[in-house]
Amino acid sequence: SDNILFDGRFSTKNCEWDAAATPTVASWTQNANYTGTITFDTEFPDYAGATFTLFTVTGDCDILGGKWSCRGNYNNFGATVDPMNTTATAKRWCLNVSVGGAMTIASGASVTVTGRGYGYPSSNTGVPAYGGYAYGGTSAPYGSITEPFDPGKGALAQGDQRRKISAIGGGAVKLTVAGNLTLDGSIVALGTADQNIARSGGSGGSIWIAANQISGSGTIDASAPTGIGNDQIVAVGSGGRIALYTQSLLEFPMANVSCNGTGYCGTYWAWNSRVGGPGTIYVKDPTQSHGTLYVKQSTTVSTQNSKWTGTPVMGDLALDAVVLSGRTFLRIPEGASLTLPSLAAVTTDNTGAGQAGLVYDGGTLNIGSGSQTLKANVAFSSPTAFSFPGDLTLETGAKLGSLNSMYGTAANDYDQTFTVSVAGNLTIPADASAGATRCCALTASGKARYAASHGGQSLYLAAEARTNGFDSVLNPSMPGGSANCNFPAGGAFTLTVGGTLTLDGPMTADGGGARGSDSTYDGTSAGAGGTLNITAGALAGGGKMSAEGGCGRSNYAGGAGGGRVAVRLTGNGSTFSDYWKTNITAYGVSFSAGKNEKASSAGTVYLQEKSDGEAAGTVLIRGDYALQRGATNNTCRTLYPGNGDGCDALEALKKTNLAIAGAAKVQLTDTFKIAGLSIENDSLLDLNGKTLTVRSAKVNGVKLTPGTYAAGSTVAIGEGTL
Repeated sequence: SDNILFDGRFSTKNCEWDAAATPTVASWTQNANYTGTITFDTEFPDYAGATFTLFTVTGDCDILGGKWSCRGNYNNFGATVDPMNTTATAKRWCLNVSVGGAMTIASGASVTVTGRGYGYPSSNTGVPAYGGYAYGGTSAPYGSITEPFDPGKGALAQGDQRRKISAIGGGAVKLTVAGNLTLDGSIVALGTADQNIARSGGSGGSIWIAANQISGSGTIDASAPTGIGNDQIVAVGSGGRIALYTQSLLEFPMANVSCNGTGYCGTYWAWNSRVGGPGTIYVKDPTQSHGTLYVKQSTTVSTQNSKWTGTPVMGDLALDAVVLSGRTFLRIPEGASLTLPSLAAVTTDNTGAGQAGLVYDGGTLNIGSGSQTLKANVAFSSPTAFSFPGDLTLETGAKLGSLNSMYGTAANDYDQTFTVSVAGNLTIPADASAGATRCCALTASGKARYAASHGGQSLYLAAEARTNGFDSVLNPSMPGGSANCNFPAGGAFTLTVGGTLTLDGPMTADGGGARGSDSTYDGTSAGAGGTLNITAGALAGGGKMSAEGGCGRSNYAGGAGGGRVAVRLTGNGSTFSDYWKTNITAYGVSFSAGKNEKASSAGTVYLQEKSDGEAAGTVLIRGDYALQRGATNNTCRTLYPGNGDGCDALEALKKTNLAIAGAAKVQLTDTFKIAGLSIENDSLLDLNGKTLTVRSAKVNGVKLTPGTYAAGSTVAIGEGTL
């Protein structure tokens, strides 16, 4: 066999190693003074008619200078002409090399299949999703997590800009090294941006390395391009896939291994959800039964947690551990299966709470039957209902429910409803959280949904809001209404706990907007409170439950309405302590933090103990007294029981008690019956010309005389019949 030498003293020209050349050599050396590129015409083994599928070096391979590459999976390789010549074609070209000895890639040298993947699809319906999800279309990720060997996908530049090369996906490289791989240079399979104004980016490609050991200080990267930055963005690519197999504990630093999705750098900050999800990095050594999956998104990618920032499990996947970095989520979609030793096998190196975690979305998640721990700063989100078979404990910074603080341009960018059940006890410490705060709830067309109202009204589009007051009081299930995608409403969080819920942290479904004296989210409009629907054997702890509206600004209209909360205690003898009776809230808010103008109205809180019986608890409509008492320009009312989508049948409320407090203002929407009524603290019940039938009624503890009330005859009752 031949010993191959490329020496820059004789030539630095590029070389193409095609099928006519020998497929096997004894050794390979590229000296440091060689700066050319060797292009191998190796083909995928499953390509029909393939003749050159593997290049073999039986001895050592030293790449001290120059590059290795392969041909690209698009027409007219190397052309820089009309991108109609770079349309996607059948998978054919790859870089597939076997080394029988040791392999060295020195600093400055590289193995690169950047831009050697697919071109853009034949139609603009596909987007560059490979290892993760990608913004801009419906194409699903593909390929193997454990044995990645597919090209990345390209993307189309926009309209007339197609006169320059469109975005191309990264190619595929597989290196099988019997000895040690010393990497001080780079192995890269990057996607490329289109060559006009970077409106599109191709996905990363594949890197699959099996070696006795991998060491060095170089880089391994299958990322999509960074710096995609035009507000008329077409498609952004996901990261690709990387798999590293070694015969001893990996020595190569994981900090130098990347599979990032495209970063968006546009001028309109609310569009920073338009990024590609990261790809997958799989690492396996003999100490592991199944290997570790790393899902990493660069911290330089500024993004919110839309669906497009996630990475899906593919097929049936068993792992020893999952490590998440940056703002990203491993999603378990329908048809996929993930098996872990326990939930505690999922960790993150993030210092921020709830910025990375698992999203259960209809697949199969096997974590064993024992008690589970949600590790520090890890989120668990379940847009499809998920059940924990035993106890569940959250560590510092962990979050159960929605992803952390979301903003977007369309409702389908985000999950909005979340359902979890825990067979045993659930413990949420003070520095952990749960709920569905700020989940975008716009219609598909982007129009205001329910005008920032839910259980309570907003002054935003007040006339439209007056016709609403939607969702069930007894069993709420809907997200709140949003007036603007920048300040989304609270989502819907349904939780069932068989044992005791110990809540010392916040459980919230608050809408977007400033909270209290914090003006961080103060904006021109706001989102209403969402839904908390909680069932537990008992309730303990010193935390807080809330589904409060967000604050807006006076130039648009005011605060958003409160949401809906329902809490049922099912254990024998379980009761609501005085603490919890005052710390479960659905307040409305004012137009701006710390001000009393244009306040929205409160939502509803339903509290039921086992001794009450089903649908025979207390509905509490309580305002933030200090705010509501001094509110000006305030015509909002809590429409009860509401006349919008999903409202309770009037008959369902006949055994409930209604308590109005905290200067809340309530307006009836129909004639109906309830068991009891109490009005306190400068609150108002506007009968609105209707008839309310009750067994007993009190105002500030004093029995209220039944009869017909004229407008203005009492400060506590509006016109109608009691």
